[in-house]
Amino acid sequence: MKTGVPAMIPEKKARRKTARDGESVDGVANWPDVRELSNADAAEIYAKSGVPVVPVRPGTKNPGSYLGRGWPQRATTDLDIIRDWWRRWPDAGMAMHPGGAGLLVLDVDIPENVPEWMWVHLERAVFRRTTNAPENRRGHYIYRLRPGDQFGCSLGKLKPARGKEAWGQVRCYGGAIVLAPTTHPTEGHAYTSGPAEHVPWLPDEIAMKLSAAPDPNEYRTLTPTELDAKAKAFLDTYAEDREPYALKPILAEFESAPGGRHESMWHAVCWALREAKAGRFSATAAVDGLRERWEAAIGGEYRDGDPDEFIRMVRDGVALADEVSAEALLARAHRNRWPNPKQPQKVAQEVIARAERDGRPIAHWRGEWLRWDGQCWCPTTEDQIRAQLYRMLEYANYEHTTGGANGATLEVSWNPDKAKLTNVIDALKAETLWADDMEDGSWRDGRNCGVLPFSNGLLRIDDRTLLPHTPDYFNTEYIPCDYEPHTELVAGRKFLNELTGDDPDAIETLMEFVGTRLVGDDRFQKMLIVVGPSGSGKGTFDRLLSRILGRKHAGVRMDDYKNNGFPIEPLLGKTLVTFSDQRAQLDMKRFTDLLLQVVGGDAVSVRRPYDRHSVSVRLPLTFMILSNEAPVLPDNAGAMVRRVLAIRTPNTFADSADYDLDQKLAAELSAFVDLALTAYRQLVERGRFIQPDSGQEILTVIRENSSYLANFVEECCDVGPELIETKAGLYMRWTMWCHTNGHTATAANKFASDLYSLYLAGGHRITASRPSINGERPHCFSGLALKSDQRSATKPRLVQGD
Repeated sequence: MKTGVPAMIPEKKARRKTARDGESVDGVANWPDVRELSNADAAEIYAKSGVPVVPVRPGTKNPGSYLGRGWPQRATTDLDIIRDWWRRWPDAGMAMHPGGAGLLVLDVDIPENVPEWMWVHLERAVFRRTTNAPENRRGHYIYRLRPGDQFGCSLGKLKPARGKEAWGQVRCYGGAIVLAPTTHPTEGHAYTSGPAEHVPWLPDEIAMKLSAAPDPNEYRTLTPTELDAKAKAFLDTYAEDREPYALKPILAEFESAPGGRHESMWHAVCWALREAKAGRFSATAAVDGLRERWEAAIGGEYRDGDPDEFIRMVRDGVALADEVSAEALLARAHRNRWPNPKQPQKVAQEVIARAERDGRPIAHWRGEWLRWDGQCWCPTTEDQIRAQLYRMLEYANYEHTTGGANGATLEVSWNPDKAKLTNVIDALKAETLWADDMEDGSWRDGRNCGVLPFSNGLLRIDDRTLLPHTPDYFNTEYIPCDYEPHTELVAGRKFLNELTGDDPDAIETLMEFVGTRLVGDDRFQKMLIVVGPSGSGKGTFDRLLSRILGRKHAGVRMDDYKNNGFPIEPLLGKTLVTFSDQRAQLDMKRFTDLLLQVVGGDAVSVRRPYDRHSVSVRLPLTFMILSNEAPVLPDNAGAMVRRVLAIRTPNTFADSADYDLDQKLAAELSAFVDLALTAYRQLVERGRFIQPDSGQEILTVIRENSSYLANFVEECCDVGPELIETKAGLYMRWTMWCHTNGHTATAANKFASDLYSLYLAGGHRITASRPSINGERPHCFSGLALKSDQRSATKPRLVQGD
C-alpha cells in the first residue's frame, strides 16, 4: 500500500495542472510588515507588495460595503485609486481579493477541529492571528498559488464528515480576507500584523482536495479603460428626462467647503446616478452638473496633483447603480412621494399600503386604534397615530404643477401640520374601520377555527396544532409564553393539590372550568365559588388565571360593586370576572339577579363606550367568587344554587408562604394550559360539570343563606298540594319568626310575592286561593300549612280543604 502512494501523487499533480486553464499567477512572494501603520498607509504598502485591496466600511467585514457586489473587479494595486478611496473614506478598513493576489488563505475559526495532518502544512504558512489571544491558533494561513491553480472558496474534500462542525473556510477567487490593521467589527481589536515573511507555495496535499473556481476571469481586476467604457455606456443608456426637477436637490446636496467635500461629492454622485438610471433625468446632465460644482470647489488645485478623482467617483458610482434594476431605483426614488395634501383619502390609502408592506397594518374598531405587532393587534392612541404620520411625512413631497400656460411640474415638500393630518386621520378612520360586531378572539374572514394565541403562534384547539401568527386573526393579546406540548407540570400540580387538599375531583372541576374560560365556551352556564381561609391559595389561583386570560379577566372587590351600584360596562370584553372579599356579604337581590342573568346567557342592557345608545347584548362571561365564607346571594327561586360550582380550599399557608410561587407557576403556563384543554375536552365528552363532594357543604350553606323565607317554610310549614293556610295567620307567624331569628320581616304584599316565587322540592309552587270556609272566603295560600306545633303561636285557625 505504501509503495502506491508516491506513484499516485505526481499523477494527480499533473492532472491538476492540465485540467485547469487560466493565466499563470506569479503571486505575492513576500507578505509585508504593516505594523504601526494607519489603514491608509497600510493599504499602499499592500498594493506595493502586489496585494489588490478594497476599502471596507467600519464595523463590517463586507468587502462590497463601499464598492458593491463587483468589488473583486475593483480590487486594485493602483496607488492613485487607493489614495482616492482613503481620501473619500478616511476611516475605512481594508480587505484583499486573495485569488487576484495569486494567494489562497485558509481562514481557521475553530483550531481544535482542524485535522492533525493539516497542521504539518499550516505551521509553514504565513500566519496572521484574528484574535488578540497570543496562544490562540485562530487566524489566516496564507499560501502562494502555483501557476495554473484556480481555486474558488469551497472546502472541497477538506469539508468535515456529516454532523461535524467545519474548522473554517477557504478563500481564493471570489473570496475576501480582512487585513491588518483593520479593527475587528465584533471583537474591537485590530487584526494582527507581524514582520515581513516569505509566502510559501500551497502544499500539494491540500491543493488536491480543493475545488476549482467556475471562471476565475470573472474576478479579474478591470483596467481604467474598461471602467471608463462601462461609465460611458451607462451615461449613453440612461438619457431619459421625465422628472428633471429631481436633479436640483441633488446638485444642492454637495457641500463645497474643504474637509468633507470628497465624501459629500461621492454621496451626490451615487444619488444622481441612481436617479438617472430610474429615468428621472439624464445621467450625462447629472454628471456634467456635478463636475461643474466639483471643479468650482477645487478651483484647479487638485489634491496630490490628482485631476481624475471625480472620474473615479463616477466609475465607482456607475458600478453601484448597475447593481439595482431601474424599476427598483424608481420605487426608491419615489419612496417619499405622496399624494397631494388636498387628497386626504389617497394619502390615507398610501399610509395603509405602507403599513401593510412593513407588516404593521392598522385598524379602527369601536372607537379605538389598533396596530398589528406580529403577534397581536395592540391598542394604540390617536396621538400615537398622529406622531407616526408626522414622522412619515416629515421629508415627504408631492408633485405640484404651477398655474399658467407654461406651468411647470415641481416637487414640493408636503410640510405636515395639524390641519392636514387631522384630515388624513379622519380619512384613515374611514379606510380602516372594522365592524362593531367584530369580537376580540375571532377570525376577520369569519372562519370557524378555535385557536389560543401564544407568544410563538396560534394553538388550534381541536388538534393542538401550532399555527403561525397572522393579522387575519383578531387578538389584542396572547398567553405570555411559548406553547410547548407535553411539558411537565411540577409546581402547578403541587399547587393544585395544596389548594384543594389533595382532592382529585376538585382539581378536575377547577381545570374544566379554566378550560371553558380559555375556549370561551358558555354553554354549561356555571359560575365558580371558592371558599376557604385566608392564605389558602385563592388569590394565587386568581393571579394565575389573570396571567393566562390577560385583559379578558377582571378582578372586582365585592364592596366596590356594592358601593358603586351595578355597572355593566366594565364587564364588556371579559370572559371571567372575579369578586373577592373575605367578609363582604352581598345580600342584595339586584346583584344576584345580575349574576343569574349573565351566567344564564340572558341579554343585558349596556351602553358601550363607542356607542351613544344602550343596546341589549349577551355577555360571554361567567364569574368566580373568592371568599373566606359562603356568600349570601338572595334567591327565593333556588336558581343560584343550580348555577354554582363550589370548591373548598381547606388549608392555609399564611405562616409558610412561598413568595416565589407566582414565578414558578408562570414558568409552567404552557403545561397548565395544556392540562386545562385536556380537562375541557373531557368535560365536553361528558356533557356536564360534576360538583365535587368536598363542596357540597358550601352549596348547602349558600342554599340556606340565599332565602331565609325558604328556611322559615322548612322550619314552620308542611308542604303539599292539598294544604292551605290563611294569609293573615301565615304572615303573623312569619313576623314572629323573623323577630326571633334576627331578620327584618318584609311587608305582607312582599312576603306573598316572595312566597309565590319560592322554589320548593319536587317543583311544588305556592299559589293564592280563596276557598269557601263556613260561609266565608278568606284570603289563603294554597300548597302549604303551618305545622301543628307552630299553629298555637297564631290565633287564625288552619283550615284544611276537602
